[in-house]
Amino acid sequence: FRDFLKYSIPVMLNELIWGTGTSVNAAIIGHLGKSVVAANSVTQVTRQLAMIVTFGVANATAIILGKVLGEGKE
Repeated sequence: FRDFLKYSIPVMLNELIWGTGTSVNAAIIGHLGKSVVAANSVTQVTRQLAMIVTFGVANATAIILGKVLGEGKE
């Protein structure tokens, strides 16, 4: 149980702080006006699309690299 607490408490604190920061960020953007909210929405969609492409390339690279290393080719 001590090991569980030792490792879980920092993770829970991190998630709590991250969630609070996300909420504060949304509140601040919400108070800045309609144009800022709209710009933030467009930016977030663009960021998410870029992340999808980046994660896809990273996963494909990991598969190819794993196959080459599995064949014993270093």
